[in-house]
Amino acid sequence: MVEGIAMVRFNGTAFAKYTVISFLILLLIGTIGTNAEYIINGPEGEQKEVKPGEKITFNWTIESFLYEPELEGNVTYYVIIEANATGGKNWNWSISHHEFTLMPKIPPLRNRTVCLSVNAPQANEKSTITITIKFIIFEMNSTKPPVVIERDVTLTTSVPKVDEFLSEIEFLIRFLVALGIGAMIGIEREHHSDDRVIVAGVRTFPLVAISGMALTYLSTVANLPYLIHIGVGVFGAFGIAFFFIRHTMNLTGLTSPIAFVVTFIIGMLVGLGMLLEGVICGVATTALLLTKKRLHTAASTLTESEMLGALQFITIAFILFPLMPAEPIDQFKIFNLQSILLIVIIVSSISFISFLVMRYFGAEKGLAFSGLLGGIVNTQAATVSLSNIASKDDKLTNIAIMGIVLANSTMLLRNVVIAAFIEPTMQVAKGMLIPNLIMAVVGIAYTFATREKKKIESVKLEIESPFAIKPALKFALYFAGISALSFILKFAFGEYGVYFSMIGGLVSSSAVTAAMCTMVFTGQVAPVVGAQTAVGSCIVNSLTLLIWAWTENKPLAKKSVFPLTLCSAVGCVAIVLIAFVNLY
Repeated sequence: MVEGIAMVRFNGTAFAKYTVISFLILLLIGTIGTNAEYIINGPEGEQKEVKPGEKITFNWTIESFLYEPELEGNVTYYVIIEANATGGKNWNWSISHHEFTLMPKIPPLRNRTVCLSVNAPQANEKSTITITIKFIIFEMNSTKPPVVIERDVTLTTSVPKVDEFLSEIEFLIRFLVALGIGAMIGIEREHHSDDRVIVAGVRTFPLVAISGMALTYLSTVANLPYLIHIGVGVFGAFGIAFFFIRHTMNLTGLTSPIAFVVTFIIGMLVGLGMLLEGVICGVATTALLLTKKRLHTAASTLTESEMLGALQFITIAFILFPLMPAEPIDQFKIFNLQSILLIVIIVSSISFISFLVMRYFGAEKGLAFSGLLGGIVNTQAATVSLSNIASKDDKLTNIAIMGIVLANSTMLLRNVVIAAFIEPTMQVAKGMLIPNLIMAVVGIAYTFATREKKKIESVKLEIESPFAIKPALKFALYFAGISALSFILKFAFGEYGVYFSMIGGLVSSSAVTAAMCTMVFTGQVAPVVGAQTAVGSCIVNSLTLLIWAWTENKPLAKKSVFPLTLCSAVGCVAIVLIAFVNLY
């Protein structure tokens, strides 16, 4: 019995010895010739809180290396990446690699990085997800089993509190702004003389604006975006019902129903925090409603051909603009068709507004006022028209001269405004402001000093509408030609050769101003050079008015020499200020 026990003990000891020896042999066989190892760097068990809709990335880098690089042979690792997620809904995630090869002997293949990209759900509710990345690593040409390494990350969305969206004070401000805009529109509608029965007025419109604001606020806080769609549909239906109610009362027109819907949309803008945009839309809406008769009168001053020309210009401009290439079409990068068209639209719009005002008030305010506004539209055309009118009646000569000088003054100020619109940094506009303002003030002061108290003559200046194909095309050609001339002069004589471009003022000072703004904005010339050239073109344009006046009325042209020359001389002195006053 004892011997039997001893035999069992002996056999057990031998088995243990053989097992240990076999394990050491297998381990030695597995490591001989390997001479390589790898490590994984990256997050492990990381927990992180993210905002709804936030995107976050995690990176793991697998680095392989050799124990003794001088030894012969190489090891190749084949890596498979598996990923799975538990918990959470509406999370979007992806990994950059699913498999790759590592070769520590070859530097470009020694390291690889796996990237996990995660997009949190948009909903403002708590959600948690755990993503596990499993690296399965095989050693090629080896009997070793694959090694499995796991890394995991846990993400949780944070739920913002209501006061993070909108504090009580902010809510009150938006409420009061919406209430004020609605009341402003409602008061105008209630006092609208054409309505014999008030369907919606000082109470209804504020309620509509508040509804738009409150609905948008609720959709934002509660994360219910579909409320906005429902609100637009409901109040759109109310607008249609409003029209039919008015129709049953024999009240015609779509203005009030449309104003009803617009008021709701303005309330939505305020609810989204766009206070400035909402106020601008509210003021514009009220102004359009309030000036109904004046707008109809202004529209009636335009002829059918002028209306047709404006329609053609707007149609062509807004169809062509998105189709124009955004990049220059020539190798010298001079002609950018989209920029040229945009500048034409800006200049034509400024001129057309002045054209409408001149048509509305010009005849009853007299020649001087017509010249004042005509200078914004077209200085040369205003000068020719005033000279022609004075040639038919000598008593109007002095008033016509006042109109020409005022037209020149407004041209100077108009070009500063054009520069401010075209060149976003406003460096050219700042450089032009002092010289042009001084010249304009001198011209206005001269007209006040020499004015005559006479009965206002009802006249109409013959100036072509700027919102038409012909004047717009003419300005575009002037602008393109002056831009090309400026480039050639700069190429031939350096930056200071651009100064010669001021001769473009013979045909259009606004085209020269626009060209200089473009060159300054694109860095082709220094701001001081661009501003001085633009001012110089204004001076050239002022002196050119004498030539235009001479062609129609020589006596008037002679009497216009002093005021126009005085303005030009003052401008020549003032232009030096740009170089010495630090305006940039």
